[in-house]
Amino acid sequence: GVIETPYLPLDAESHKSNYKLVQALVDNMIANGTRFERQNEKGHYILENVPKQEIINLIRKAQVSKYSSSFDCKQIAAFLETCNDESLDVFDVAFMEGTKTEDESKTVDLRGRRFAMLTRSHCTFTSEENRISIGARGKLGGTSDGEAGLSKEKIEKAKKLFQEDSSNEGKGVASDTWFKYLTYKDRKPLLLVYCIDVIAYDNQQKQQEEFKAKLNGMPAVGFGLGIPRNDEAPQSGMTKYKANKVYNWFERDEIMAESGEEE
Repeated sequence: GVIETPYLPLDAESHKSNYKLVQALVDNMIANGTRFERQNEKGHYILENVPKQEIINLIRKAQVSKYSSSFDCKQIAAFLETCNDESLDVFDVAFMEGTKTEDESKTVDLRGRRFAMLTRSHCTFTSEENRISIGARGKLGGTSDGEAGLSKEKIEKAKKLFQEDSSNEGKGVASDTWFKYLTYKDRKPLLLVYCIDVIAYDNQQKQQEEFKAKLNGMPAVGFGLGIPRNDEAPQSGMTKYKANKVYNWFERDEIMAESGEEE
């Protein structure tokens, strides 16, 4: 399936750090001879065949809002590091973009590749929670974003399989279609990078301008990650624990003694 970051940090420094991570990834791959061009005349800029370790390095250091709970950087990095499935050895990295514009303040120049920021309007700024909520729908990406890196034939194959699935009757193509109905033999896993021009509701113009002033020309940055289906992969399980950090430190020895644990 596909996961994304529908909530962004309100802290501008987090976005500056994320953008620098993206720049470093591009620099590393170009230095290694990786192609970084548009997929086609109208397609997105794509880095092809990026080693898994490069993806792990970026995700492990990325600063993502805790409210984007499905995009847990530590969990994702740990999964990729411990997974020996060859279908995840290399990724494509696609850079989402908006409508072409001549306004340079609305564009990104990423190592000589210039493209328009992706506009996301009706965003809510919540300073108490250090959070920007993307749009009224709570969605970062569009349903077709996962087409990046696919040929026309693979896109049509995914649509056909989607339509043949009786559980989808009356539904439109969803964002996970390109990973649910295509296997690792059809496509590579995909990291989506969103360079965003965040537009607030009218009553939060002040918060929007303060945030953009701190960005100093850099875009806000969001991420998405798509993993194609692999029916041949061994089943694996992961249990996620949430520790309660609020307890009396002075009762620690007593608590551990009662439980039979040792330090």
